[in-house]
Amino acid sequence: VLNGDGIGAEAIRSLRANLISAKSEHKLNSICFVAGGSGEGVSTTAAALAISLARAGDSVLLVDADLRNPTVATSFGLGSGNGFADTAPKDWQQAAQATSEANLFVLSSGKVTSHPANYAGKLDWELGLAALKSEFDWVLIDAPSLLAVSDSASMLQHVDGAILLSRYDFLSSRVAQMAASKLRNWNVNLIGCVFNGYR
Repeated sequence: VLNGDGIGAEAIRSLRANLISAKSEHKLNSICFVAGGSGEGVSTTAAALAISLARAGDSVLLVDADLRNPTVATSFGLGSGNGFADTAPKDWQQAAQATSEANLFVLSSGKVTSHPANYAGKLDWELGLAALKSEFDWVLIDAPSLLAVSDSASMLQHVDGAILLSRYDFLSSRVAQMAASKLRNWNVNLIGCVFNGYR
């Protein structure tokens, strides 16, 4: 996605430029990537943006907040290790793993064997995210689908902003509308939408 001058690479550079501009004005440090359903490009987009920001010289932490189907650590060739589910929120930065990309780190989800939504809802996201934001220029969070599970509800209350993804010709526009409505109901700062998959 990031190599060359194709549409995907240019889209990521544009997204990076927009976020850097918004960050200086609105103090955006922690951003959650979400979608109404699965398969809409959340993980790919979050990872590509994380790499792009890291290559620009910023320190970036990519957090895998999907307790049911985590993919971030393995996509970077890392072991699952201790993730945020295995570590006290105040110590989350200590569980971050370095990647092969300079300035880019990954915090895996860790292991939760039962009731992921209940577990995620009990975490002190405010404390954990504050600790992470003090260590990294950007904290990007790869979240599970909004309409399928409620795992992200508590976390979304404490991020600086959320970006909603919708994949072209994949799910109906109604799904994206329902996801946006849920974010508004949770008083989440929806800072933008990414429409992907169009060729």
